[in-house]
Amino acid sequence: VFGSSVDETHINTLSPSDPRFVQELDNIASRISKCFILRVDRCEDSNKIIEHFIPWMRGTDMCSRHANSKGQSSDEVSEEAGAVILEQNYIDELIFNLGEDLFEKQLERATSS
Repeated sequence: VFGSSVDETHINTLSPSDPRFVQELDNIASRISKCFILRVDRCEDSNKIIEHFIPWMRGTDMCSRHANSKGQSSDEVSEEAGAVILEQNYIDELIFNLGEDLFEKQLERATSS
């Protein structure tokens, strides 16, 4: 949990026009920016990040993990259902996008040295 609340209803009903939304988003972004971002779907790249930033974990193999081994592909979710999911998880989507950006920056740094 990176935010100040674990109340899903509270988080999911925050709108961008609510000052608490910006405050919560800033709080979460600040906390996540101090993390190493690893992705199971990009296991080889994640291994490079581990080797560079967390050398004491060298030998950890993210590729031995399995992503969505039993779930449905996101392509199987209807467009209407996807819109509702994103509406209810707007702040989550913003943070996920930040995490993707952080991952790319960390990978760039890990592979440039």
